[in-house]
Amino acid sequence: MTTQLPVLAEAEMETMVATLVHMIDRVAEMLMPEAAHRYFRNDLRERLRQGTIEAMKVIALARAGSADADLALRELIAEMIGRKETIPTSLEGYAQEALLRAPVTYPAGRNFLDNWTRDVAVAILVAFAILHWPPLKPTATEPPSGPAPPPLWRTL
Repeated sequence: MTTQLPVLAEAEMETMVATLVHMIDRVAEMLMPEAAHRYFRNDLRERLRQGTIEAMKVIALARAGSADADLALRELIAEMIGRKETIPTSLEGYAQEALLRAPVTYPAGRNFLDNWTRDVAVAILVAFAILHWPPLKPTATEPPSGPAPPPLWRTL
């Protein structure tokens, strides 16, 4: 059973659309797949610098095929060389490996990170709209009746 969307005055609708277009413009960069990859790489580099993640874990990720881990390690090592910092032995070893092969790339198709920041941005925009315009609901349809399907992780 579907519910009817609220009837809004044309001026109110124009205001809503203009506001949401402005909000989308502000988060447009987050809607691109590269934004999530850049955020992840920056986070990995920062955690490595702070020592809150072991270098060997990130190296294992890179060796397992994570292009973002590989690039984060390469960028961190380049930064450390540029600042003439002492490079830990584990990163020296990875740098030697990395110099002898091409950067890791993801296989063709989608990667789980591609839509990560986009999904977060869309969820925030929906929450913003619902908070600012109470007649709006998160969905235009009623939730399904009956037992809920099992979580996705149970079907794997």
